[in-house]
Amino acid sequence: MEPGAFQHSPAVSSKGHEIRDLFIDRPNESPVGLFGFAGEEAVIKDVNMVNVTVTGYYYIGGRVRYNNGVVTNSYSTGNVSGTVGTVGGLVGDNWDGAVSDSYATGSVTGSSCVGGLVAYSNRGTVIDSYSTGGVTGGDDVGGLVGRSYDGTTGECFWDTETSGQATSAGGTGNTTAEMMDFATFSGAGWNIWTVAPGSTNSTRIWNIVDGLTYPFLSWQ
Repeated sequence: MEPGAFQHSPAVSSKGHEIRDLFIDRPNESPVGLFGFAGEEAVIKDVNMVNVTVTGYYYIGGRVRYNNGVVTNSYSTGNVSGTVGTVGGLVGDNWDGAVSDSYATGSVTGSSCVGGLVAYSNRGTVIDSYSTGGVTGGDDVGGLVGRSYDGTTGECFWDTETSGQATSAGGTGNTTAEMMDFATFSGAGWNIWTVAPGSTNSTRIWNIVDGLTYPFLSWQ
């Protein structure tokens, strides 16, 4: 089955491996994403996606178009765009699903319901996650989450400077300097520790070179 096709994902884990240079160009098709549908039993974990380019018409996610399961310890870099809307840097629709300990850094573009990490959180949860990519659109545009309906966003952040967005349907907006400050995340209760450049501490989920980098997953 081709990437981006509407498919069920009962369990996916790359054990820290990466998917690089994913390219999906379907400007007249919906939905679009590496995984079209992650059902309630799906667990997408430890998946590193680098330099993705994903283009679709409606309902687009850099990783998952529709998440009814769990996306955790994962990230995506690259560009995600939709002709119409519901476009998220990592997840399109987080519908009763959970996103945790994840981030997205790529640009996200659409006409409506556009979010740096999640486009639409419908009764879903997003915790201990962040986004930094530029976000552009018309209606319901957010630095982290574009639109939320009874969604829960806990201890999540987005970069107001790099995203170009001062608001979000969840999360806390910070300056770039604050997003590179260990205190921002430790104060929020993240499982994070400071490390020297080029090193990692695998006893924590997150690492950060204080004052120099955004948080990154220790297995990266």
